[in-house]
Amino acid sequence: MPGYIDFELKYDFICSNKNRAVIFYALGCYKNGIQPEKLANLLGLSHRTVLYHLDILNYYGLAEVKKYRERGYKLIRALWGLNTKNKEIQKLLRKLKCAFKFKERV
Repeated sequence: MPGYIDFELKYDFICSNKNRAVIFYALGCYKNGIQPEKLANLLGLSHRTVLYHLDILNYYGLAEVKKYRERGYKLIRALWGLNTKNKEIQKLLRKLKCAFKFKERV
């Protein structure tokens, strides 16, 4: 995981891609997490695109896998949510909501 990144850089990073911003905001709407497949269908994105952006958000400590499920001998990332240990998440969500004029639910 990269070192400390200040708030404005995190915000710019999220907003540098509209799909990433929408995915991040949608994760904030689902407090218990959401399956990537459902998120993709909800947002009209491909499953692969959603997983790509979730992996990036995970790398920067903004999202995390909430639940795994077994598929044969593999563990599949079944449920994703926001990283609850990151104290800046709510501030980022509020700023995104204002910038993109998101509604309460995606």
